[in-house]
Amino acid sequence: MDTKKACYLFFDYDNTVYVNRTISERTISAMTDAQRAGHKLILCTGRARGARIEDYKKIPWDAVINGGCDITYGGRCVEEKSVAAEDIRAWVAFSMQNRRFFAYEGQKENGFYHFEEHKTPYTDAEIREMQDLIVGISAKNPATKFSILGTDFDASTFPKTRMNPIIHPTYVEVFGEGCDKGRAIKRFCELFDVPLAQCACFGDSMNDYAMFEICPVGICMAESSDALKAISTYVAQTDEGVAEGLAWLFNKGEAK
Repeated sequence: MDTKKACYLFFDYDNTVYVNRTISERTISAMTDAQRAGHKLILCTGRARGARIEDYKKIPWDAVINGGCDITYGGRCVEEKSVAAEDIRAWVAFSMQNRRFFAYEGQKENGFYHFEEHKTPYTDAEIREMQDLIVGISAKNPATKFSILGTDFDASTFPKTRMNPIIHPTYVEVFGEGCDKGRAIKRFCELFDVPLAQCACFGDSMNDYAMFEICPVGICMAESSDALKAISTYVAQTDEGVAEGLAWLFNKGEAK
């Protein structure tokens, strides 16, 4: 990466930019300084567009990638993908049969279903009724992805769909067909003629793994998993990982 030229910086949001329920002044300053120097700031969040992202407007983003697929640049959505009806049905059934909290993450808004509160197994009729309801919702609010809460997921029990599930310590995040943050960055580069060699990413969790695999520079936060640290170019040592990582990347100061 030639840091004397424009660099495209892709940032995860939760626990990367947004830490301890806020975006610190040091993070804002470091990111806006990078932008003033001619670099591009791209939010690359697992959250769908329908999520209400706290404080994200504190950063003057050049572009936003939501849910590993929807790309907004210059304030205009230039590409979006949605989940097929049969895949919606499969994951709704899985969540109901296992009585899991189910978050439907859409392009316009999110919906939350407390299947975990049901005390007895759902009947086939109840499952079909809920599947029909949520597929109907998708006609006006297309699904981008799902999140399903739990701590004991076994991938071998997941429904056989075209979607891309990623297991986290307390939930499974189910991206759409062919979607993850790495593929979204690659597509961004194709759309806007951006050299991948000029891309760097910042993240903390396993849904960031794909972008660390594709970007030549990956900067992970101090609390990241060992798996992510293993493929990172730089591992932050403090909870100001974004500012620390930018200092390291652009040699603006001693990173510590």
